[in-house]
Amino acid sequence: MLVIPTTQSGGHVSLPLAVAFDSQDNFIVTDHQQEKVWKFDSTGTLVGVLADQSDGIGNPWGLVVDSDDNIFVANTRENSILRIDPQGIVDLVADSSDGVLQPFSLAFSPLAPECNDGIDNDGDGAVDFLQDVGCTGSTDVSELEPGLPCDDGVHNDGDGLLDLADPGCLDSSWGTEDPQCQDGEDNDGDGRVDFDGGFSIWGVALSASDPQCAGAPWKNRELPPPSYCGLGSELALALPIIAWARRRALKRSRRVL
Repeated sequence: MLVIPTTQSGGHVSLPLAVAFDSQDNFIVTDHQQEKVWKFDSTGTLVGVLADQSDGIGNPWGLVVDSDDNIFVANTRENSILRIDPQGIVDLVADSSDGVLQPFSLAFSPLAPECNDGIDNDGDGAVDFLQDVGCTGSTDVSELEPGLPCDDGVHNDGDGLLDLADPGCLDSSWGTEDPQCQDGEDNDGDGRVDFDGGFSIWGVALSASDPQCAGAPWKNRELPPPSYCGLGSELALALPIIAWARRRALKRSRRVL
């Protein structure tokens, strides 16, 4: 049971109106009458005064503490919201110029999941569910997709470039960060490496750039595409001859009959 040491019980606080706990189980109390914010440890022992009138406190009312132990105070008489950081520094968050008038209570709104917050959280140019490939639904908490090397937030190929910043990624759904045109290897044995001579992988060009990779570091093939032109032209020339030979053979067979 929490017991606030008030002046009536021989303690310090005159008129406590709000209590909140930090990550160390210390409890913070607003004293509306003395215009102070007190801090006590989990046993109720006074730690100290965190803020008072000299810090702009005026009839404080509600307060909340975030996960980083920042304390936010509803400063009623001064029509403002103050923040007290873990080092005890007090600063103004909002006041009457921001529309704050006699605030009494504070609360944190739950954060929307990344796939439904209207923000491009992973920097791939796509926002939320239905646009971002990392979102399978609007309740997904992350736009990153561990199954996609170009959208997983990991340096998969060790070049220090992440996801779409990696030249090996055509888009966030691309299947690899180190395709043949950006893997630092001479994959086709022509003495030329990647789209940049291997510079983006090794920090120095190992050779001239591979012409098959020019302007396309995301390509996963250094070999030129196979050519069927010679075979096609030969077949084109051969087909009329084959047809003529078949007709001639058919005529001969009729004469025999």
